[in-house]
Amino acid sequence: MFHYLSTLFVITISFLIWRSYSKLYSEKSVLSILSLWFTVFVFIFVGSSELDHLTVLTQVDANNSIQAMLLQSRKISYPIFWGITSFTLMFIGMKSKNQMFRIISLSVFAITLIKLFTWDIIGINEAGKITAFISLGILLLVVSFMYQKLKRLILEDDIKNKQNDITKG
Repeated sequence: MFHYLSTLFVITISFLIWRSYSKLYSEKSVLSILSLWFTVFVFIFVGSSELDHLTVLTQVDANNSIQAMLLQSRKISYPIFWGITSFTLMFIGMKSKNQMFRIISLSVFAITLIKLFTWDIIGINEAGKITAFISLGILLLVVSFMYQKLKRLILEDDIKNKQNDITKG
């Protein structure tokens, strides 16, 4: 039980660091941006470690070595977890209209795709390939749809602002 408390503690502390830097400095300041990147990195690192932990706890048996299980799990579950994290960051960035969340989201998604196509595709079973590619494909389609919707909203806001400027001027 203490394991999960310490995990929650680490994520909470990194989140609080980011919040304090974003309140002390502007969103565009280097410290605020670095603290957000650090917070996302800590979340992804801790979440990935927890996936390894859950894999060992749920699939350990005498027939499989722990290294082989972890290698297979990392090739399947990491891209899915990172993709979901990227989607969540994109959603938060769209809702809060925060560009940095969207940039980090696209960076995480790009790293996920690069990892998937260069490293994970080798030696993965067919079910794992199908699961990873379908889930990342769905996430890519959803993110693309979200960006199109955001683009439309931004254009509508620009038109409204121009109309307001014309009526005021």
